Amino acid sequence: MIEMGYEVEKLAFYAISTNKTFSVAIPNEDNRKELKDFILEFRQFDPE
Repeated sequence: MIEMGYEVEKLAFYAISTNKTFSVAIPNEDNRKELKDFILEFRQFDPE
């Protein structure tokens, strides 16, 4: 949403099974890079 120009005040995940909301910190640039790197490694994983 931030990349689209929207202001994000808070971020949370909602679990339907428990009807609970879990607040999480808005990621900074380092967090985003870490996630992108993890996704890249995950995509390149070869179990053989």
